[in-house]
Amino acid sequence: MRYNNSMGWLYKYFSILIVISSAFIVGQVFAFEDVPERYDGRAVRDTTISYDATVDTITTGAQNPLVRFYLFITLYDGFSEKFIKETFPILDALYKDRVQFIFAPNPYLSLQNGNFVNVPGTYSTLAYALCASDKGLFWKDLTVFYDKKFETKLLEISPELEECAGSAKTQERIMTYFKRAKSVPNINLGSPIFIIQSTSTGKATLIFGAQAESVFVENIDNILKPPEEPVARIPKATPTPEIAREEASPSFFGRLIEWIVSKVGAIFN
Repeated sequence: MRYNNSMGWLYKYFSILIVISSAFIVGQVFAFEDVPERYDGRAVRDTTISYDATVDTITTGAQNPLVRFYLFITLYDGFSEKFIKETFPILDALYKDRVQFIFAPNPYLSLQNGNFVNVPGTYSTLAYALCASDKGLFWKDLTVFYDKKFETKLLEISPELEECAGSAKTQERIMTYFKRAKSVPNINLGSPIFIIQSTSTGKATLIFGAQAESVFVENIDNILKPPEEPVARIPKATPTPEIAREEASPSFFGRLIEWIVSKVGAIFN
């Protein structure tokens, strides 16, 4: 059926527009097929970081580690608290002789345009944490920093922490930590963020959020366990041209283009 009047042509153009728009939407949905295998929604693998772990770091675990585990956490958000209370004790017990855990204050919400913004509770908690680390108290009980009465509890142990936490030197130290953390890719996405890095290759995996312990165990073990010996495989016979043509199938976008062409052709016929 042919359209000769202006309304007919208008119908054609609108029909073509609808077909192309639909194809675009479908293409966007299936574009996730092109996401690299190193990203699974929870982690980004085989990346590199420039965080200096040798200067003023708060660490526990192995002194000559095979793996460095960076905890980019805050001391006020619930997801960081969940990790510290539920997952960290398990990882510490499993790997403390092979993994070095590094507390790296997360600047999420606290560093804006290069200036320190004191999110309620952020500065005082972190200041006490840094001062407690100088006295060897930080790793003894991380959960205390998520307690609303953490100041009282810490001062009962070490009264001089109050002066240290309120000093200008400690505030400068916090800013140094935050600025160093800003060099880490994707660190501004939220809290908590974890980095598991091989000390031999430098390759690292970024893990977003308080994931299940199995996610961390898997990524740590991938570094600690030696690679398995390759399994001998029987070479696959090269298919004949006829079989190869039958086995081959057009890509998704190839099929999508064919569909667009067929629909546009149907409109003009």
